[in-house]
Order: sequence, then C-alpha cells, then structure tokens
Amino acid sequence: MSRKIKLFLPAVVVLCGSVSVLYSQTAEKAGVPDRWLGRDKLAHFTVSLAAVGFANHWLAAENAETPVRARNTAVALSLSLGVIKEFHDGAHRGNRFSFKDLAADILGAAVGTALFTIN
Repeated sequence: MSRKIKLFLPAVVVLCGSVSVLYSQTAEKAGVPDRWLGRDKLAHFTVSLAAVGFANHWLAAENAETPVRARNTAVALSLSLGVIKEFHDGAHRGNRFSFKDLAADILGAAVGTALFTIN
C-alpha cells in the first residue's frame, strides 16, 4: 500500500466511526433485544478499527516500537477500551453488558490489524 493511502485510510475510518457513534443508540431500552446488526455494533466495530490503526501508527512511527510490539499493544488497547465500555454499560440502569458488542469490538480490531499492521 502506498504511503498516501496508509495516511488517508485512518482519517476515513475515524470519520465513519465518528458519524456512527453520533447516530448510534448508546442506551437501549430493556425491552429491545440486543441485535447482531445495528448502528451500535457499527460504532463498536469502527471505533475498535480506528483505535488499532492510530495506536499502531503512534507506537511504531512516533515511539519507534518494533512492529510486533506496536501491533500487539494496539490490539490490546483497542480491546481493553471495548471491555471497559461494556462494564460501564452493565453498571448503569437502562444499559446492559453485551457480548455482541464485544464481538463487534473483536471484529473491528481484527480488521484494523489486517488493514494497518500487515505490510
């Protein structure tokens, strides 16, 4: 991948993630089932993908970490954010801990790893 594309892709991902987060339903009502597809899952996917991309870039390019260490740390950071978000949701009334949200986080981190860390 060319350098320009590598710099452009994270910006597109952040833009899409920001839009999906703005329009996502963060607090589902108790009577509404937790669906596999929806805006909330898209938000989890894109934020995890963007977190891997930006953390990997920052660690590898700015802090001169080895590529393997930068990748592993970026994935761990992304997944940690998702787990923390779910524990936060589970602790508040009207929200719930969702394994489906975690699955979207894992998928986003996997796609982010494939896009941003594999040369």
